[in-house]
Amino acid sequence: MSKPQPALVLGHYKKRIETLLDESAQMLRKERYTANKVYQILKAEGYQGSAGGIHNYISRLFIRPSQLNLCHVKNLINHDSQDKDDH
Repeated sequence: MSKPQPALVLGHYKKRIETLLDESAQMLRKERYTANKVYQILKAEGYQGSAGGIHNYISRLFIRPSQLNLCHVKNLINHDSQDKDDH
């Protein structure tokens, strides 16, 4: 399995994405932000990365327990700790 690459462009926007998702969780279901809407908001705020990077990050935040396996959990932990070390 390949080693996850650091999210250089996305790294600066991770907290903002989490804030937007927290705000979205308080909205009515039909009004909540989609990953594409989050991308559009961030793009307007200067984000220059791809929509796919945002989609991937958001999907990693919402992994279902049935999708987890030990190797996947270790990779996520290692990847997140590397991101913190990069700052």
